[in-house]
Amino acid sequence: MRVRTLFALLIAVAVLAGCVTAYAAIDKVVYRDENYKLSWANADVSDQLTQYLVSKGYKQVDAAGFRDFCLKHIKDNATSVVVMANDVVPDTVMDPGDNNSQNPGCVFNQYLQHGGKVVYLFDWPAYYVGLSDGTNVAWNDTGAAAALGFWPCRWNGNTDLKVPVVFNDEGKKWGLTKSWLTYRPSTAADIDIPLGNAQGRTDVIIPWVKTYTWGRNGAGFVYLYDLPAGDAVNNGFNDEDIAQIERVASYFPDGETKLYGINGTIKDSNGKPVGGGAVTVTCALGTKTIFVAPDGTFGIGVPPGDYTLQPVGELLEAVGGPAKVTVKDADVTADLVVSQLPNFSLSTAAGIAKWKLFTYADDGDAAKIAQDGTDFAAAQPSFNDTAWDDVDVPGDVAGTVGTNTYFWYRAHFKVPDAIKAYKDRFLVIYNFQIDDSDWTYLNGHLLGSMSWMWNTERKYVIDPAWVNWDGDNVLAIKGYQGGGGAGMNVTAANGPQIHVGSSALSVIKGQLTTAGSNVAPSGVTVNATLAGSSKPITTTPDATGAYAFNNITPGAYSITVTGRTVVSTAPAVLAVDAPGGKIATAPNMAITFAPFKIEKPDAAISDDFSASTLNAKWTATDLGTTDAGDQSISN
Repeated sequence: MRVRTLFALLIAVAVLAGCVTAYAAIDKVVYRDENYKLSWANADVSDQLTQYLVSKGYKQVDAAGFRDFCLKHIKDNATSVVVMANDVVPDTVMDPGDNNSQNPGCVFNQYLQHGGKVVYLFDWPAYYVGLSDGTNVAWNDTGAAAALGFWPCRWNGNTDLKVPVVFNDEGKKWGLTKSWLTYRPSTAADIDIPLGNAQGRTDVIIPWVKTYTWGRNGAGFVYLYDLPAGDAVNNGFNDEDIAQIERVASYFPDGETKLYGINGTIKDSNGKPVGGGAVTVTCALGTKTIFVAPDGTFGIGVPPGDYTLQPVGELLEAVGGPAKVTVKDADVTADLVVSQLPNFSLSTAAGIAKWKLFTYADDGDAAKIAQDGTDFAAAQPSFNDTAWDDVDVPGDVAGTVGTNTYFWYRAHFKVPDAIKAYKDRFLVIYNFQIDDSDWTYLNGHLLGSMSWMWNTERKYVIDPAWVNWDGDNVLAIKGYQGGGGAGMNVTAANGPQIHVGSSALSVIKGQLTTAGSNVAPSGVTVNATLAGSSKPITTTPDATGAYAFNNITPGAYSITVTGRTVVSTAPAVLAVDAPGGKIATAPNMAITFAPFKIEKPDAAISDDFSASTLNAKWTATDLGTTDAGDQSISN
């Protein structure tokens, strides 16, 4: 293995040169714990990386030491960095909840929010969490996003490209010179600072940086070498790569920078801490979202300046509006008081909703199943479901629903009086899942759909105009069952719930059309840019061309559409004002695509291999039945 080739020489040079003068005050550690399981990393590469970094002045820490390191710098906000020689985050910093669930208020995220820096290597960040018993728990793609608060990667067709990484000018500033093959890249919409991209794909971002605060260049979450360590070695990973990792880790162009903490606790009107949720922190430089720990505490390291704090959460709303604080030359405490937004449960036990279940009698007939897939009559509130079976929700309906078939839930309910005072607010239905796929309707209006996400929480916005505030409402959910458990089998005991939308959040929805055609546009990205911000948020339209931006900061937005084949849109930009607690409906936008012409091949330069007789310049050879292997054919 070539990693060893110049390793001793590198250590010798490191000891002699040191390079400690500029960054003497920066606390640097490498996380390597042999008691915790690796994923795409291997022990040989991890150990040699650790040895090299230790020779450069880094301290090696185990899982417990990793936590202590984070807690130290959460308190002092000092410039620091940790390099992940283990490529699985340990439970000591991720603080998993019951059943090893994700906890975005964990120590790992708090450390980053206080100006810390993590250099992550090899496997998809937080796809697994490492446990002290030497096992890994799979959080998968959605769990990683829930734990970190952003998508470090997506199953969007860009994974496993295995093409070289091309560094941009910013990446070169960070010391990046030697490329690798990308397996787990990201997108510009999900990260903050692109350091490069996949060769030939400027939309596929790797490596990258996610930033958490201001005033400390070089800090944040950095992802490098997004491929298995074994594959990296087979493609020439050596001492040069190890030195490159250290250059990126040590990149703090301003050296040690001073940040001060804004710390506080979220409390209810009785002074009781309220855990979970988040706080948006806004200043002249932009807005950051920080997570609230389970004990209600929150914090961020910031440079001197004026800041506005706004609590946000599934059921939280600030009492008295956002808090304003000024940071000068010391830490600041800012407690926030919240009230709980009204909500109600649609579980059978709650007694508000009466649930019915219907399963199609298709007997495994593919033609019948396909026909059932087009049947959406039960979505309409006038549909008669009296003959359907009664069913308790939540619960597993695998004993009733067949395999590879469709089924329906329907629930009738009235809106509780406590909710009616918020008729001008959007509502949110959440806290339920459908094994495997769903199409969820309220009073005949499609709220949303997910495919093959059997254990993923559904969360859909409800337009108040679609609610029958004083009469019967019908929630209709069409499901598809592949196999195993079915229906709401892993939904929490309190079942589907509906809550009032927060005044600290807004929703924009709109419709895209194709100019001169009735075909819904596809292959496009919808961008919404808040006034005063340079970074848009993005979404994609559904199969009908409808799109929505949910849970966004209220304000004035500019809406644009981009795509590889988009020539123009009418209008070019939509201006939309999104008030808090409301749904803003954008005017329709028509897209003109580049023309796609299908022309008949030129017979003079083409051969027809479907003809009964081959052109005389070709010969045919029967290879017969051969064993598996390579065959060479020439003419």
